[in-house]
Amino acid sequence: MGSIFSAGCTTNHEQCRATRYDAVGHRPQIPLLGSSEPMTYYHNEPHQRGMTLVELLVVIAIIGITATVFGLQFLKYAPTYELRFNARTLFAEFQNAKIGAIRSGRNWGIVCNEGTSVCDVYSSDGADDDFSTLGDNVLFKSIDLKTSEYEIRIGHGSATSAVGGGAIGADNVTYAANILIFNNRGISNAGVVYIQNQKQEAYAIGTNIFGNIFLRRWDESGWN
Repeated sequence: MGSIFSAGCTTNHEQCRATRYDAVGHRPQIPLLGSSEPMTYYHNEPHQRGMTLVELLVVIAIIGITATVFGLQFLKYAPTYELRFNARTLFAEFQNAKIGAIRSGRNWGIVCNEGTSVCDVYSSDGADDDFSTLGDNVLFKSIDLKTSEYEIRIGHGSATSAVGGGAIGADNVTYAANILIFNNRGISNAGVVYIQNQKQEAYAIGTNIFGNIFLRRWDESGWN
């Protein structure tokens, strides 16, 4: 029988073996043809390992600490975000009432009740042309500012001056009879609605005599 050579072999008297890997990473040593030497397997150990229990606990602890920090930050600023959201909502409803009056060609009114912190938007003042008699008004939408858990309500919080200057009074809805009215040209009466949260932060939503709508936030320097 002819000689069988593999890499590194010089004669057929050496115990030469051909090397290969099987599908699961074992490396069998194949003996020479006709040899009585059994086939030997070597396992090729990968240089990888899973997470230990200690490492897993450390990761869980880090995630827990991070979640706690973000949760505390959310609780700290949630009243501020909620107040800003409600202020912008009321500002948007002022705009909608103005647009509704122009499009419909009739007066629209917003009646704000400081005691309940509810502002009702009316698309008509009824047969008597008077928004103060609520029975015949056509209700378009109600805005309940007290639905928030952060004590959002009508009030001026820590503000020490009124929008436009001067001392701020006890009345937190400064429209005559607490009613804002837009006519069919978009012109309105002047006034302000103040809202606050449990942190005594405050916003002011109001109009001037030309029907321009504004939104202001109170800080240490005044209304901005």
